[in-house]
Amino acid sequence: MDLLRARFVEAMTAWNWSRRTTVSYEQNVRHFFNWLSDETEIDELAAVTAETLSTYQTGLLVEEKRNGERISMGTHCTRCQSPGSEAAI
Repeated sequence: MDLLRARFVEAMTAWNWSRRTTVSYEQNVRHFFNWLSDETEIDELAAVTAETLSTYQTGLLVEEKRNGERISMGTHCTRCQSPGSEAAI
């Protein structure tokens, strides 16, 4: 999955996306891939289903920051944004 993430970052750079957007998307993709690794048996994107994504989104609702507070709804929404409308990994 790290290779896919790296290729996605390269593609965003080639498409001349802003540095801020690239960093944000990369962080959110990394967060999702880490969740896949830690919480599921999924080891390839083709195995991700709508149910997988729903479980991820539900988990974000109870995710906490280091200080114990829940993540903001803005962070939740950002992590759920899909770059799929602009590009495919």
